[in-house]
Amino acid sequence: MKRKYMLLIAFSLGLIAVAQDWKWLNPCPAGYHLSSVCFTGRDTGYAVGEEGTILKTTDGCATLTSQLSGTSHFLHAVAFTDPGHGCVVGDQGEFFHYFPPTFLIICIFDIDTYCLKSLIIKFLTS
Repeated sequence: MKRKYMLLIAFSLGLIAVAQDWKWLNPCPAGYHLSSVCFTGRDTGYAVGEEGTILKTTDGCATLTSQLSGTSHFLHAVAFTDPGHGCVVGDQGEFFHYFPPTFLIICIFDIDTYCLKSLIIKFLTS
C-alpha cells in the first residue's frame, strides 16, 4: 500500500515539473471565450467572441491574428457567403459587415439590452 502512495506522489511531482514549461497556445493572441467560427475556404477563417474579439487565420489555424472590431461587447456569430462578404452580430445590437480587409459597424440598435445572437446569410437569386 505504501508503495502505491509513493508511486502516486512521484507521478504527481513529475506532472508538476512538466507543467512548468506550459505556455498559452490557443487561441493566440487572445485568451477570450469564442462563440462562433466560419471558414471561407480550406485555410481562411474567422472566429468571434468576448470583448469584441475577431480572430482570422489564413493557414488553417496554425496562426491566428486579431482583427480590429471597434467594440468591447460580446460578439455572438460570424457568417460569410464568400471570402469578400461576411457579417458579425453581437451584444447591444451591433451588426458588422466585412469590407476587406476589415469589419465595420454598420448598425447599432438603440436598445441597451438588445442582443443579436445568430446570423444566417442566404443567397438571393433573381
